[in-house]
Amino acid sequence: MEAHLEEWVRDVADQRVHGTTGEVPIERFRRAEAGALRSIAGVPPFEMARELVRKVQADCVIEIDSNAYSVPWRLIGESVRVVIAGGMLRVSHAGHEVAVHHRRNGPV
Repeated sequence: MEAHLEEWVRDVADQRVHGTTGEVPIERFRRAEAGALRSIAGVPPFEMARELVRKVQADCVIEIDSNAYSVPWRLIGESVRVVIAGGMLRVSHAGHEVAVHHRRNGPV
């Protein structure tokens, strides 16, 4: 289906005169936009971060994406804030970081 749609865009949609602009889309792109595009080589990728709240279980762990991560025993039953970014998982409680772990990919 995707191959069919790519072919349709390339061979049909980009070749006919657009009803609003009165121009052929591929020609308008080449004239007005192609020169403005810049390479993204060397630009770091967008970093996604997730922020979660978890309750510390009786065995001193929180569960995230089917993996258990340890936290200090004194926080059993407490809610903690978890920020996942850059391959790291940071756990904080009452504004203080209490644990840092490398994020596991997939259940371990």
